[in-house]
Amino acid sequence: MRHPTASELARALVDRAQDGALRCEEAAMNHQRLTAAAMFAVMSMLVPLGLAWAWVQWLSPTVWTTLEAAAANPDEGAGALTTIGLMSIVAWAGVKAARTSRFNRPRVEANQWDLPASPQHRARHEAAHAVTIAAMGGAVVSLDIRRSGNQGGQCLAHLPDAMPAVDSLWAQLVHALAGNAIDLAGGHHDQGAQSDIGCAIQTAAGIISTGHRPAGYDGPLTFDGLLSGARDQAGIILTVYNDQLESIVARLVNRPGARFTTRQLPELEQVHHVLDRGSPTHAAPLTPSAVAHA
Repeated sequence: MRHPTASELARALVDRAQDGALRCEEAAMNHQRLTAAAMFAVMSMLVPLGLAWAWVQWLSPTVWTTLEAAAANPDEGAGALTTIGLMSIVAWAGVKAARTSRFNRPRVEANQWDLPASPQHRARHEAAHAVTIAAMGGAVVSLDIRRSGNQGGQCLAHLPDAMPAVDSLWAQLVHALAGNAIDLAGGHHDQGAQSDIGCAIQTAAGIISTGHRPAGYDGPLTFDGLLSGARDQAGIILTVYNDQLESIVARLVNRPGARFTTRQLPELEQVHHVLDRGSPTHAAPLTPSAVAHA
């Protein structure tokens, strides 16, 4: 009969010791789990009991005393009610402000429009607005690519008061679609022109309501026809005046925080009103190569 060696006996003792240690750890963990479950059960009972005790011993008598005082002296009751109402409104406003500024910030930021990220993109978008409104007979008041909320820039312009209503609406429609036309031509399919598209649809509705076609447009008085015609007109203008467009883009990119006026944009003086000289003759399509940016 073979007897175990010393090393085998030692290994067996070590295994038993490890098994014992594991059993102790499992017992301790089970004890902790039971303790936590028991504490949770006790707290689940104590909290409602504590609230019930507070209501019976303190809140209920206080409320009853307040109601008795209000019934005995209505003026004091009205004052107390007014105070409670004001405190409730202030507390509600504070909670709402805290939730909006702290907890809801990620959700608000996630729902914001996808703004053009690069200064070149924003500059080309806003420069397109400026060039087209100048070609449609308007005057640029200010131009910038400053970020503000959901805006990546702004082009403010006005049209002559003497311009017929339908022609003024047509100029606004071409102006509104110019930024989106150059965005799509450059391969940018974001939501940067969402407000422009909304303005374009509203302006097209105004043209349809007049029952007249604007000068330079001979298509149907429908939303599809007007939007397509205005987009084509914007593309032609931007292609013909591509040099002026690129010069304005360079100005905006070099000074992204500046706001330019007409006097600071001499390129617009070279953009002629399409109705004064007829439709642009270089009716080449607006292609990404014509507006490619670094």
